[in-house]
Amino acid sequence: MRLLAGILTVLSAFAQPALAETTSMTLTETSAGASLILDASKKKPSENWLNSVARFRSMETTAPKGGTVLLGDSITSRWPPGLFPGENVVNRGIGSDHIGGWKFVGVLDRLDTSVKVVEPKQVFLMIGINDMLPGGPPMENMVAAYGLLLDNIKVVAPEADIIVQSILPVSKPDFHYMHKPIVELNAHLKRLAAERAHRYVDLYSRFSDENGKLKKGLDTDGVHLSETGYRLWLDALIDEGILKPDNQFTAPSAQQM
Repeated sequence: MRLLAGILTVLSAFAQPALAETTSMTLTETSAGASLILDASKKKPSENWLNSVARFRSMETTAPKGGTVLLGDSITSRWPPGLFPGENVVNRGIGSDHIGGWKFVGVLDRLDTSVKVVEPKQVFLMIGINDMLPGGPPMENMVAAYGLLLDNIKVVAPEADIIVQSILPVSKPDFHYMHKPIVELNAHLKRLAAERAHRYVDLYSRFSDENGKLKKGLDTDGVHLSETGYRLWLDALIDEGILKPDNQFTAPSAQQM
């Protein structure tokens, strides 16, 4: 019953954008330097998306605050429990999720329950691979939406350090067309992060082989990661100085910013 009530709450809230920045049909002069068209006929969110957001809402009063939020899609949601270091780690990944802000419901539409109520000290963001599927937005819309997402995360969590993580390579044959767009989007993400003084982590270079594909042994299906892949991800965050080997988060210094 509690979950059902949560779903009804989500459906009610979905009728209105969570943030004022997303109410306009056309947003120009975005930080990405392109116009962002918000489609009034956004696709209906999937049952999995609704159920996940309802579950997050049902945990709002008990979710630990002042910790870490892992924000993204299924690659984030599948982090092995207990592997990511630190206290109060909250996983807010949803399978098949999008950036949001175009014709798809996405992370932009759930920042209130995924980030704001948790009052995090840091947010680790990885999102965008599902936007590259057929029927997804043009690159300029993805970039503009991602810039808006970063800005809105800062609105709902002004004290949080935001860590922008690159899109990972894929090796699934059906997704061969994604190789070039992934590289292109990652270049934009690096720029967007730099413009906002957020840290950017280039995971792509660690995970890709000489052909730009996901290295063997790091995945389960050519897209999602094995535990070995997640451990490599963790090692990257330690090597970048974001996490310490003793499982402590490292706040950015003025030089790092």
